[in-house]
Amino acid sequence: MNKKTLLKIKKNLRLILSFLILSAGVLVMILPFLWMLLTSFKNYAETVQLPIVWFPKVWTLENYAYVLEKMNFLLYYKNSIIMVVGVVAGQLLVCSMAGYAFARIAFRFRKTLFLLLLAVMMVPGQMTIIARYLLIYHLRLSDTYAGLILPLIPSIFGVFLLRQFFMGIPRELEDAARIDGCNYWGIYSRIMLPLAKGGMVTLAIFAFNSTWNDLMWPLIITDTEKRRVLAVAVAAIKGIYDTKNNLLMAASVMVTLPCILVFALGQKQFIEGVASTGIKG
Repeated sequence: MNKKTLLKIKKNLRLILSFLILSAGVLVMILPFLWMLLTSFKNYAETVQLPIVWFPKVWTLENYAYVLEKMNFLLYYKNSIIMVVGVVAGQLLVCSMAGYAFARIAFRFRKTLFLLLLAVMMVPGQMTIIARYLLIYHLRLSDTYAGLILPLIPSIFGVFLLRQFFMGIPRELEDAARIDGCNYWGIYSRIMLPLAKGGMVTLAIFAFNSTWNDLMWPLIITDTEKRRVLAVAVAAIKGIYDTKNNLLMAASVMVTLPCILVFALGQKQFIEGVASTGIKG
């Protein structure tokens, strides 16, 4: 057996080993989702049965029907969609303008101010939640859509992410636009935003997931069911002494599906965006 054949065999073995390791990782990650999906079609007795029953003996949609009809799940869905759309749109607008300013507009103390903003990222959000609540309460926005949305729009991570994208865009394009008579707003809207599409999609997916799954802030700021969101509804299914796992899993499936759909639609831009972040400092 010559040296070339040995190298080819070693390469194939490495590929097979890599495939097996990645397959094992995929299996470990998929199993909880598979368990959630299968449990959502079981009755309560099968969810507590030992040994564990993976596949339901009788497939039923009663869990979904109960969650949708008895728990007013469609109202929570509407509130979550309104909240997510408001937060995502607000973050894309505010963070893109701030990121462009920090990346391209020269003003005094720009680097110092940006470093101070980055330092704020080290402060846990739980430390500021009382101040946020008092602000929203005194503005009489508690238990409103505005109270749900406005405090979540400022995102230092979003500013940092889009600043990195804007810094990676060649300055020659900006200079050419300025020669053609564009001001800062024209350069931002006509040049920067179209070229930063990957960063915008990446930020939108991050904002969607964090807002869609947020439990603490909606639970604190809402007083009645008319403004509560899906995360609160799912948490309400959990009992102190007993939890209907079949209902919990049915609700979890309906909450998880939009996240999977959003990532599937934007995964190409998301991967490109994450990969290209941090090229320029």
